[in-house]
Amino acid sequence: MELITNTYSNDMSESAIGAKAKNLYQLKTLGFRVPDWVVIPYISLLEISAESFHDKTATQINEIIYSFSFPKFYLHKIISLFPADTLFAVRSSAEDEDGSGFSFAGQFDSYLNIPKEKLEENIKKVWHSAFSERVSRYRKTHNLKATFNVSVIIQQIVKAEIS
Repeated sequence: MELITNTYSNDMSESAIGAKAKNLYQLKTLGFRVPDWVVIPYISLLEISAESFHDKTATQINEIIYSFSFPKFYLHKIISLFPADTLFAVRSSAEDEDGSGFSFAGQFDSYLNIPKEKLEENIKKVWHSAFSERVSRYRKTHNLKATFNVSVIIQQIVKAEIS
């Protein structure tokens, strides 16, 4: 189970971590101040679930997502990468999200100001949103294939003084 940080990865391709995480990484490497983040690649989420999603309905996939528990060491590793009092944004990052042809804006759920005790629950909620009826309709409307490659970004919330 690989966890990709904002400073290192074997694979920072869009197909591995999604468009949003790739863009965050590119901004960081260009010297922009980007709040710290990690991404759980979709392949790691599939490994954690220990069940194949192929040939499953959205309802069955969501039952699988909500039934598994993340290994404690995995959650501790994520939390250890941030200051103790960090609140988090938990967001999706998919290969076809925010692309040149389709936007998916507002389709996947994001959660803000999440304490570390609620990370697992919100990671599952973001991943679950990728298989929602709303996303399914969007894919059908635009003739897009169903995909399982939705990664999850966990990013430090930074209190803004200006925007």
